[in-house]
Amino acid sequence: MTGSDQEPRSSEIWEKVREQLSVEVPKEVYSIKLEPLVFVESRDNVVQLELPAPYSDWSDWVQNTFGKRMLQLWREADDSITELKVVAPSDSGPTAAEAEALEEQRRAAAAKLEQGWVKAVDRARERGRIETKIDAEPVKKQLGKIGAWSRTPYFGPAEMATTMGKTAEDLGYSALWIPGFDGGHIFERCGMALAATSNLTVGTSIVNIWRHEPAEAAQEAKKLRDDSGGRFLLGLGASHKGLVGDAYEKISPLAKMRGYVEDLAAEGLPGEGCVLGAFGPKMLELGATHSAGGHPYLVTAEYTAAARAVLGEGPLLAPEVAVILESDPDKARAIAREFVTLYLRAPNYANNMYRLGYTVEDFTVEGGDISDRLIDALVPWGDPETIAAKVHAHLDAGADHVGVQSWGPKPEVEVWRELAPYLLD
Repeated sequence: MTGSDQEPRSSEIWEKVREQLSVEVPKEVYSIKLEPLVFVESRDNVVQLELPAPYSDWSDWVQNTFGKRMLQLWREADDSITELKVVAPSDSGPTAAEAEALEEQRRAAAAKLEQGWVKAVDRARERGRIETKIDAEPVKKQLGKIGAWSRTPYFGPAEMATTMGKTAEDLGYSALWIPGFDGGHIFERCGMALAATSNLTVGTSIVNIWRHEPAEAAQEAKKLRDDSGGRFLLGLGASHKGLVGDAYEKISPLAKMRGYVEDLAAEGLPGEGCVLGAFGPKMLELGATHSAGGHPYLVTAEYTAAARAVLGEGPLLAPEVAVILESDPDKARAIAREFVTLYLRAPNYANNMYRLGYTVEDFTVEGGDISDRLIDALVPWGDPETIAAKVHAHLDAGADHVGVQSWGPKPEVEVWRELAPYLLD
């Protein structure tokens, strides 16, 4: 291919790479740090991109954070390319006016989503209590205040579902939440935990509604409820495009969930038998009217307060909270960053933080790390007393129940045992 032919072809490839990045990267980060990128040239197997002023100070960060992914995407169309460079123009220093315009753009990006919660809370206060026919009080009583949240029954050997269920109950936890991830044996494992216990409530956190047909989920949930005397709670989630694929773009998560819970009701599963893994105000409201309430994952106490304002007093609010039993700040935050970064790459998790007033800077501090303030708000760490205080902050903010997930090198059963005297007061 001649040089004159190469440039149009490279421009086409760049547009496809940009399109994919816009899907993968939270829109606030994409719009400020990736959208301004300009294709310069493709020569000697090297692609060169440029960040013009006033964005050019971020050239190194963009290279370090997204360079490998952009090269990977480019090579899918042209495997002759061996290197991709993000550069700043030689005269790229922003003027005072340009710097101020950039700062205003960054503030506006965070404020736009933050206003979503502010307006939703204001509307909820004007509207008053959500009208619902579902009485969530028995579910709240059944769940109690503190439950354990564990991946082990799902990912570990089958017998671990029995072991973890019995251990959680013996230690005094009132519930055990088990994730459903991408489908498979979630109902079987929940049944094993229920069979090994007599008072423990077992909930899914969550069942992926793209991986289980409503008729199947309703049948499994009804059987588990019947066999256990009502101790099973079906937690449902709309998942992510990364797990679902292109079908995720064909219907909004809210519409998909609405249809799903309506189908569950048609199959005979009562609304109080399920709860929605909700983030935004609209999904929370759907949880209030079509299920027992909301079961959000990886949220702050600020979020819990805002969610309670949207839901009102009636519906269930049962957030998951991950904790790290480690008092060294550097060690604890390093563990927390490894944990939350995977989730915050997904737009729904990132956007939830933007709604609460966290900014682009919280996602893009030096080296691409998540800021300490966001880490500390999302993941309680420290000694048992400190962790308990931060978990109880969710209850003080309006949560009816908190599912506590242990993260880090310590065996989770050991962590459950150390935390129990402080959490289960």
